Amino acid sequence: MENKLPEFMTIPQAAKKLNLPQNLLRTLKKDGIITGVQSGNRVYINMDDLIKYLSTNKIK
Repeated sequence: MENKLPEFMTIPQAAKKLNLPQNLLRTLKKDGIITGVQSGNRVYINMDDLIKYLSTNKIK
């Protein structure tokens, strides 16, 4: 059985890849809707959680 490691990206990287505003990603992380880790000044977003959230919720 192979364990898949989660993919992490910085907020600017994730925003560029998914064509979303950086502020949206920061708000989702701050509100605990998506997970991530902070290393120094950078926040790394769990892309699996973000894509799962985006596929099951509508953004206004």
